[in-house]
Amino acid sequence: MTDKETESYRRELQRLNERVDALARGRAAEMIEIRRSIHALEQRLTPQAAPAFVQPEAPEEAPPMLPPTVAEEVPEPPAKWESIAPALAAAKAAAAAVTAKAPASSPPPREWESIAPQAPLPSPLPLPPPAEKGSFELRFGRIWLVRLGIALLVTGLVLLGNFAYKNWIRDLPAGVRLAALYLGSFLISGSGVYLGAKETMRRFGDVLLAGGLAFFYWCTFAAHHVPRLQVIESPVTAGVLLLGAAGAIVGVSLRRDSRVTATMGLLLASYSTILQPLGWLSATSNVVLAVAGTSFLLRPGWALPGMASMAGTYIAFFWWQIAGGSGGRPDDPSALWFLPPVWAVFALPSVIGVSRHFGGLSERARSIFASVNNIAFFLLFSALWMEQHRTWEGYWVVPGVFGAVLLAMGVAGRSRDDVAGGVHVAQGLAALTLAMAIKLDGFQLALGFAMQTLALSFAFRRFAGKSELAFALVAGLSTLFVSLGQAGPSSDIPLWSHALVAALLVAAAFPLRDGCDRWVAKRDLAQAARAITSIVFIAGGLLTMLFCMHHLAAPWRAPACGVVALGWSAFTLLRDPQRRLLEAGWAALVFGIASLPMLYPGDIDLPWWPPVMVALLGLAGHRLWLDRDRAPLQADIAKVPEVFLWLTALTVTVAISKEVKTLPFTETYELVALASAAVGMVAVGRFLIISPVLQIAAVLLLPLALQIQTRLTGDSGVLLFIPVIAALGVIPLARPTAVAVILARFAAGFSWLIAWNKLAPDAWGEVMAASAVALAIVSMRRGKITLPESWAFLATATAELLAHTCVLYRWVPMNPAPFPYGAITVASCFALPLLALAGDAFHRSIRHGLLLAASALLALWSSQAVIWHFDWKPVAILWTVLGFGLVSVGLWQKLSALRHAGFALLAVALVKLFAVDVWDFGTFIRIAAFLALGVALVVLGFFYNRFADALKKLFEADEA
Repeated sequence: MTDKETESYRRELQRLNERVDALARGRAAEMIEIRRSIHALEQRLTPQAAPAFVQPEAPEEAPPMLPPTVAEEVPEPPAKWESIAPALAAAKAAAAAVTAKAPASSPPPREWESIAPQAPLPSPLPLPPPAEKGSFELRFGRIWLVRLGIALLVTGLVLLGNFAYKNWIRDLPAGVRLAALYLGSFLISGSGVYLGAKETMRRFGDVLLAGGLAFFYWCTFAAHHVPRLQVIESPVTAGVLLLGAAGAIVGVSLRRDSRVTATMGLLLASYSTILQPLGWLSATSNVVLAVAGTSFLLRPGWALPGMASMAGTYIAFFWWQIAGGSGGRPDDPSALWFLPPVWAVFALPSVIGVSRHFGGLSERARSIFASVNNIAFFLLFSALWMEQHRTWEGYWVVPGVFGAVLLAMGVAGRSRDDVAGGVHVAQGLAALTLAMAIKLDGFQLALGFAMQTLALSFAFRRFAGKSELAFALVAGLSTLFVSLGQAGPSSDIPLWSHALVAALLVAAAFPLRDGCDRWVAKRDLAQAARAITSIVFIAGGLLTMLFCMHHLAAPWRAPACGVVALGWSAFTLLRDPQRRLLEAGWAALVFGIASLPMLYPGDIDLPWWPPVMVALLGLAGHRLWLDRDRAPLQADIAKVPEVFLWLTALTVTVAISKEVKTLPFTETYELVALASAAVGMVAVGRFLIISPVLQIAAVLLLPLALQIQTRLTGDSGVLLFIPVIAALGVIPLARPTAVAVILARFAAGFSWLIAWNKLAPDAWGEVMAASAVALAIVSMRRGKITLPESWAFLATATAELLAHTCVLYRWVPMNPAPFPYGAITVASCFALPLLALAGDAFHRSIRHGLLLAASALLALWSSQAVIWHFDWKPVAILWTVLGFGLVSVGLWQKLSALRHAGFALLAVALVKLFAVDVWDFGTFIRIAAFLALGVALVVLGFFYNRFADALKKLFEADEA
């Protein structure tokens, strides 16, 4: 470090220390004065209760005067406030008189008291008066009227110069005319200095001085640029003089410490130059004014002049170039190259390494200043470009270059100035996005947005910037919308482009998710990043789904969905055990479901291999999800692995059924293939993968086999029993208590029924009844329990017999009479309850009811058979015989149900005999009926009398 630099640093350090000391003394003095005023007012209101105020001892040195800027902002107190001044003076005197008599029990000194001895007491500042009616009018009259007036005065002077040249002083030399104008600027400036010396006219004088300085600047500008006033030929000399004029504005403003003079001077100087057409010197003039305005930002508290300079400069260019002021819209090249240096000058406060010198702007103000500068430059430069080129071709270079510059500035300066750097990054990204949208089209645009999303996601993980996060979302959604717009049937976009775009978008979710974990301390940012991660991932998932279901050829769609589902399942279970990316599990579920309808693409015939691939992928996914613990997170679909187990198992089932349909098989071969696949799949679920869910899904192939079985005819013979054989093969393979066994038993029963219905359509009910008894005998020998299938077979046979008896056949004589099928069914209705239901009272009560129903079915079936051959007349004799037989068997087998049924039949026969038959029968039939009924009753009466004691014990046992 050189001696010169060391001395410069020491002076700067001394200046800052002096400023801190001055601020501390001023604040301490102000607090003391406020406490004095409060104490005086309290003492005036309650003289006895107010404690004495201790006056700190003032130092010998007089305090420095307050800056002029503070004094000028405080209005003079009105008469109302002055009315209490004597009272306050008296209170001060009283407080000074009792300084040494402070009570011992006074409270501890406050902070303002502790610093009071080090701070000299300045003259007290007058308190601001309460707002009065008309204060706005007063402020407007004192401040804004003079500002508007000086602007109009400068305009009038410039126009007066033009008018005077044309009408009065045309023949005078240019130097004389220019000297007269300079004289006018000096008069205005001098008037401002003279009037500003008075405190009440300070504002007015500052504005008037600013107008004079602005007019002085314009005169310097006109000395070269305005032909009728030109006295300087060299543009270099003119530029140097402009620098001097601008330096005069800066120097006078700093000397007088007047922000008003600086602000109005720069604004009016910019305004005066736009009254002339645009040229090289006009552009240079405004660059000089931009430098002058930026220089004010080096001083703390002087932000307004710099902002005014930026506003005046850009508004001047807008007036020249866009609005067509001062002679139209010129095509001078200076118009194009005027804006970059202006932007560079105003960008200095936000440039790394330089921004620390601009104390006039806070961090937030610096970011706003940089943002406005960038936006104004870009809009004006773009408008100028379009005006000069009249086409969009090549325009992408403007936002591209500008965006790259801003992005570089933001990345370089973010570590030291996060706010301004973030502004540059955000606006740079916006400009680059616009450039890409203009330059690229078609699949290139979608690919560019996808790459931008991925790059921004990595940038967010590294820097945790809000700009990167926001534009990652924008780029991701733009990728989605552009890709959806290109998904039409006539799209000629390469297939690899769709796949790459989807992959890039999905990949962008991973660094975004990592950024959420890295910057978890920034809670709001982490939450927003987590939501944007989900949005980007979903957008990528939608494009992946679009690629699989629309862009791929029909045979590849289902396998592609299966591959994606398997991939996300593997990632969720193997690579993401902590479930940091919950969306992956949902993607696995959605793509797994989507693979199922893709196996049925409408009218398109699939080859043999897509269902095979889907089935294998389903088996692989099923194996992944086996024996997985439930996840603790509520939003995680992986917490329910059963969903994926069922989905993958059903996927295998659907794929196998589709494969069977795809192959050129006849219905018989389809039946064999489905039955074999069911048995094989159950074997895999029992011995290889060991999954009950897979076994259940395998059994679901059997109903498909039953559907084919219903379409076969009796000529198929033994092939009709293939589903039965398959179901019986599944039962020993699956676990005895498994759901698959239950479903297989249902399938076996239905298949048995369908097979016999095809082979013996008239006698299939008899076969089912016999099967019920045979199955009951076998099951009771093996396990002493009757299988539910026995009762189902018997119920089916009974329903078939009732349908024939009550619905299909009429109760009238028929010639020829149909064959009376149903004997085996009726016999089975008696046999099965007697075989299966014995033991406790509950089962005996059920058996009692079933035997009564079987007796009624016997009477119904036999009565219809007699009517078909002999009409209704012998029915009473039949009922008598049946009743006698049932009572006899009931007595023999000790079955009260048969006895009760027999007595009921005898009673019905007796009623029919006396109510109907006695009036309708012929002599022989009537005699036979009476004889039969009488003999039956007599014989039964004989038994009840002969064996009365035994029957009494039997009845008592039945009641027990």
